[in-house]
Amino acid sequence: MNERLPMKKKNPAIKNGHVWPVRLGAGIFLLAFALVIYLPSFKAPFHLDDWGSVVNNSYVRILDLKPSSLWRAAWQDGKQNRPLSNLSLALNFYFGGLDPAGYHAVNLLFLGLTALGVWLLLERLLVRMGFEPKRSGIAAWLSALLWAAHPLNTQAVTYIVQRHASFAGAFSVWSIYFFHLGLEARKRRPLFYSLCALCTISAILCKETALVLPALIFLYKVYFFDELKPGWLRSNARWIITLAVFYALAAAVALRPEMLARLRHDFAYHQISAWGKFLSAPRPLFWYLCLILFPFPQFLSLFHEFPLSTGLLHPFTTVVSWAAFLAAVFIALARARRWRIFSFAVLWYLGSLAVEAMPLPIEIVYEHRLYLALLSVLAPACSWPVLKGKSLKLVLPWAMAIALFFGFFTFSRNRVWTSNTALWEDVHKKFPKNADACNNLGAAAVDKGRLDLAVLYYTKAMELDPNNALAYDNRGVVYGKKGQLDLAIKDFNKAIELDPEYADAYNNLGAAYIDKGRIDLAIQDLSKALELDSKFASAYNNLGAAYVEKGQLGPAIQNFSKALELNTKYAAAYRGRGVAYFQRGQLDPAIQDLSKAIELNPKYAEACNGRGAAYQLKGQLDLAIRDYSRAIELDPQYAEPYYNRGLVYKAKAQPELAQKDFDKAIELDPKFAAIKH
Repeated sequence: MNERLPMKKKNPAIKNGHVWPVRLGAGIFLLAFALVIYLPSFKAPFHLDDWGSVVNNSYVRILDLKPSSLWRAAWQDGKQNRPLSNLSLALNFYFGGLDPAGYHAVNLLFLGLTALGVWLLLERLLVRMGFEPKRSGIAAWLSALLWAAHPLNTQAVTYIVQRHASFAGAFSVWSIYFFHLGLEARKRRPLFYSLCALCTISAILCKETALVLPALIFLYKVYFFDELKPGWLRSNARWIITLAVFYALAAAVALRPEMLARLRHDFAYHQISAWGKFLSAPRPLFWYLCLILFPFPQFLSLFHEFPLSTGLLHPFTTVVSWAAFLAAVFIALARARRWRIFSFAVLWYLGSLAVEAMPLPIEIVYEHRLYLALLSVLAPACSWPVLKGKSLKLVLPWAMAIALFFGFFTFSRNRVWTSNTALWEDVHKKFPKNADACNNLGAAAVDKGRLDLAVLYYTKAMELDPNNALAYDNRGVVYGKKGQLDLAIKDFNKAIELDPEYADAYNNLGAAYIDKGRIDLAIQDLSKALELDSKFASAYNNLGAAYVEKGQLGPAIQNFSKALELNTKYAAAYRGRGVAYFQRGQLDPAIQDLSKAIELNPKYAEACNGRGAAYQLKGQLDLAIRDYSRAIELDPQYAEPYYNRGLVYKAKAQPELAQKDFDKAIELDPKFAAIKH
C-alpha cells in the first residue's frame, strides 16, 4: 500500500463548471436515499433516555427564546457537558413541542450533512494524495453513500437523545474539511481556520467524545500534508504545545468536583469496575469490526451483552484482544510512512472510540459509538477498488448493490424502533437474560394498561439483576396503580436502599404515603426528593398535594406554583392549585386554574369535577351540571361527580334526577351512603 504518488494541489473535478450539475444530482441522490431508508424513524416514539433528556427535562421545555432561557437549557445548571446538543433539544421543543417527528427530522438532517461532509473531505484527500480526480470523486461519493446507508448508524440517528453523538460527528467531519481547505488555501486561510475552530468547538460542546478531535486534526496534517517526513515533530512544536495546553485545560474542566462526584455515584450505581473496564477495552474494538463488516439485523440490538473482563485470562479473549490491539498499533506506527492510509485509519478508529473506551462507569458496547469509526473501514474498503481497479464496470454495480443491502437493513432496523414494544421485544429475543429489556417491556405493558403483565416483567428484571433499583421503582408504581399500596411502598424503599440518591423513588414513595394518609412521612420523602433534585416538578406537585391533605393551603399553593414554574404545561399542578384555591374560598382563581388544566388535558375528569364544584359554590348551577356531566362522561366509574350533580339537581328542585345520581354514587362508592343529602 505504498502511496508515494505525484501530488496534486488542486482539484480540477471540483473547479470545472460543467461538473456541477452532476455533483448536484449526486448530492440530491445521496440525501434522498438517506431519507427513504430513514422514513420509518419519523414514527418512532421517545425511547429510554429520551424521557429523562427531553420529555421530563424541565430545562429543555422552554417557552421563549430569551438568552437566559437558552443558556439554562444548554448548560442545565452545570449538570451537563453537552450544551450545544442540549440547546438543539430545547429549540425542538420550542418549535414543535413533544412531537417526536420534529426531533427525528433534525437528527436526519445532521446525518445528511455528515454524509455530504464525508464526500467532500474524502474527495479532497484522495486528490491530494495524487489519485485521478474523477475516480477520487466517485470513490468519495460511494464511501459517503455506504456510510449513510450503514445499519449501525440507526441507533445514532433514530434514538433521539443520541444526537449528542451524531451532532458531534457532523461537526467533526466538517471541522477537518475546513482545516484541509485552510491548509491548501492562500487568500482565505484565516476564514477556513476560523470555520474549523468553530466546528471543533461545536463538536466538543455536543459530546465529550469529540475531545480527541484536535489530536486527530493534528494527525491529519502530519500524515497528509507533512507526509511524516523527517523533522515533522520539530516543525510542529507549536501545534504540540497548543495541544498539551488544550488537554490540560480539558482535564481540569472534566475532572471538576461536580463531575467527580457524579462519577463516584455512577460507579456505585452501575457497579462497573474501573479496572474491569480497562481490561475489557480492546475486546469491543474487534467486536465492533465484526458488526461493521456484517451488519445483519440479527446481530444488531439496542443493547449488547458484553461482560467485563475480570482478569487477562477471564475470559481468554482478553489477553488475545490486548495482544492483537498492541500489534495493530505497533504496525500502524512502525509502517506509518509507507502505509499512511492504513496507519491513519487505525488511529482514526481508535481515536473515535477512545473516550468511551476509557475506564468510565458506562456500558461497554453501544452501536451509536461507531458513527465516525465506521469511516476507518468503509472509506478504504470502498475507495481502493475504485482507485486501483482497471475498470469501474464491476466495481460500481457491486458498490450500489451493497448500498441497497445496507439500506434495506437500515429500513428494517428503523421499523423496529417504531414502538417501545417492538424495540424491547427485539432486545429480549436476542438477549433473554437482559434485565433492561424486561424492565422496558414492563413499561410498554403499563402503557397498554396490562398491569399484571408489567409486574411479571419487572419481577423478571429483578431476578436477572437483584440490584436493579429502577425495576423496583417501576414495579412500585404499578402496585400503586393497582391500589396495592403496601407492596408499592416496600418496592420504593428497596429502590432507595439500592440507590440512596434515587430522587424518583423518593417522589413515588411520598405519593404512596399520601394515598395511605400518612402525610408527614409523605412530606419527609418528597422533601428528600427535592433535596436531591431541586428542579423536580412532579415532587413539587406531590408536596403541594400533601399540604392540601394537611389543610396547609398556603404551602400547598407555593409548591404547585413552583411545579408550574418548572413545567408550564403541567395539568395536574394546575388542578392541584385550583383545588387549593377552592378550599381557601378563592373561587375565581380556582376556576382559572382548573380551566387551564382542562385545556391542557381535555380528558381530565377530576379537573372537570373540581371546576363544577367551584361553579356550584358561585351559584352557576348550569355550568356546574355541565362540568359534572363531562366528568361522568370521561369516567363513568367516578362516583363523586354523580353525588355532586345530585346536589345541584336537588338545589334546582329536580328530586328525581337528584335521587338517581345519589343512587349511582352510592353504587360506585358506598361511602356516599353515610353522607346526608
